[in-house]
Amino acid sequence: MLMQENSWEKQLKQGLDTLSDVSREEPPNLADLQMLVAQVQREQRQQTGRDLALFWLAALLTVSLAMFVFSQRPVYFLVFQGLVFVCLLGGGVVWLTGRKRVTE
Repeated sequence: MLMQENSWEKQLKQGLDTLSDVSREEPPNLADLQMLVAQVQREQRQQTGRDLALFWLAALLTVSLAMFVFSQRPVYFLVFQGLVFVCLLGGGVVWLTGRKRVTE
């Protein structure tokens, strides 16, 4: 009985030792981490620049097209301005009446 317990303890200890050997990890090199951070930041800046350029291009195209249409038909411009005003007014009313009032 005592021999079985020693055998079991020995196997357990060997298993734990091999597990601790496998799980030993060293922290990454600081220079490598700094290079990785710099690379990711550079990629994010480039992506942001591309997104911003695409946004400005789309905005310029939209405004130019709207100005062209409105310069050809001034009545459409006035109707559009009226619709925008009505939408903003309606949105403000919905926002004010839709808020929950908390009374204590």
